[in-house]
Amino acid sequence: MSQVNTALRTLIDHAVDPLRTEAGLHGFLTACLLAPEEMPVAGCLEAGFGVSSSEDLAPDAHAALQRVLEEINDTLRAGNFRFDPPLSVTEAERWCKGYVAGIAVADRAWSAWNDDNIDAAKAMLAIQAIANPELRGLFVPSAAGPGGAATSKELARVLAPAVRKIAIFRFADEQTWEYLHDEDPFYELWPDADLIEMDDEELVAKLLEWEDQVPRILIDECIRRGETLLPRLHALLSDDAMWKHEADDEAGSWWVLVHAMHILGALRGEAAGNAMAAALGRLGTNPDDAIWEWLSPSWDQLCRGKEAFLRPVLLAVAEDRSVNPFGRGLAMEWLSDSHRDGVDDGLEALLDWVASRIADPSEDAMFRELGGQVLLDHPRERFRPLLMEQARSFEAAQTFGIPYGVGDVERGFSGKNRPLRPRAHFLSFYNPNEIRLRQLRWREEDGWIPGDEDDAAWLDDLSIAQEHGGDPAWLDDRSMPEEQSDYPWSRERPMQQEMPYVRETPKVGRNDPCPCGSGKKYKKCCMRAME
Repeated sequence: MSQVNTALRTLIDHAVDPLRTEAGLHGFLTACLLAPEEMPVAGCLEAGFGVSSSEDLAPDAHAALQRVLEEINDTLRAGNFRFDPPLSVTEAERWCKGYVAGIAVADRAWSAWNDDNIDAAKAMLAIQAIANPELRGLFVPSAAGPGGAATSKELARVLAPAVRKIAIFRFADEQTWEYLHDEDPFYELWPDADLIEMDDEELVAKLLEWEDQVPRILIDECIRRGETLLPRLHALLSDDAMWKHEADDEAGSWWVLVHAMHILGALRGEAAGNAMAAALGRLGTNPDDAIWEWLSPSWDQLCRGKEAFLRPVLLAVAEDRSVNPFGRGLAMEWLSDSHRDGVDDGLEALLDWVASRIADPSEDAMFRELGGQVLLDHPRERFRPLLMEQARSFEAAQTFGIPYGVGDVERGFSGKNRPLRPRAHFLSFYNPNEIRLRQLRWREEDGWIPGDEDDAAWLDDLSIAQEHGGDPAWLDDRSMPEEQSDYPWSRERPMQQEMPYVRETPKVGRNDPCPCGSGKKYKKCCMRAME
């Protein structure tokens, strides 16, 4: 919150009386950003500033409002909304009263949304309780202390996690919204104070425990402690045992390598560079490891501020003909991505070296193809003849899926390449929505059928066994691979099933009319009773 304090101070004089505090105005604007889609932005401006459009604000206030809204929105979507420094009890109460004022602008819309998002509504109760002393007894016994001071202090600790929880539901897409409601296992949302109190060993243990579901706030805390965590991260990335992941191993021991590289990517300097270099040397010994696939799209971001310490390692891998050509090619590509066109003179010497490798017939064919891709990414007129020669040879071979053809080279030198799509920051890996999309991906790869709520529990349904011979013992006799995933949804469907299962009656969807005839949606009627 400290990053927006200056802008908030600019806005205070333009806000209506109840919101003329930094905390109160911040809470109000947060509620506006989290509002259901039905809530008009103009309503927030009218209630908060007495204007119908942001253009009616003074220029400095308009600019400040834009800056505050952008920064709050970024943290809500990234999953790392927090108060820095932590709010006092008095400030927490002001913030929550501002938030409640924001809710009041479109109370009906919020009421309908809360009915559809019960878990998020529970989180909102904590905010209501801080703003309204009469509600605090619902959370902490009245014996907590005179005037409810202890109660307010305890509730203030969970304020940021409560907001993060609401944001997870609010910004979920349709896929992840269903997942959140049905069986979201990810409820570990630590109060910021608890994270700060963890020692380094506990933080690393959490990175291992949560595998690919580590939340952004945990990664942010690791980045904040960068200097003290660096020796542990370096040790992890240098440990041979960590790089011997097999399909039946615990996945957590592998995901921690991805987390370590992301944390190092956010740091700069020699120590961070040396730690990351320890991992990059694995391109020579572990070229097929899946970690490179996860890191490759954001490599130019990850290496920033550490290039001088990483380039010698990458060059050594790229030059080593005993290394797998894919590992060499990736090292060459990352080496070129660590340079910037028109800024770093070292890029030209590197590109000349790549061209010499392409021209060398004794060089590995795959490595030469990958080298051509690097030169196409950095078109220089002196390389055009070499690339055209390569392109013609690929086309003459008439093989399926050539690396690039004459037309690709001509487009590369025409200056009319398609603009690159904006790439997300590598820390978006920890965005709440991205975390849940990965879980859905793993489920689908394990054979889960989207939309079939009964699929995860099929093994418990003896009627399926009866459909396959009438013998319930079939459940015990079926093949269950020893390498079964820890995920409950990874159970395979019965191999004996030749035809898809057809329900006797159509399945009722969440948003379908309730079969009872009440006229309400199923999710708001009998489905709730069934749950």
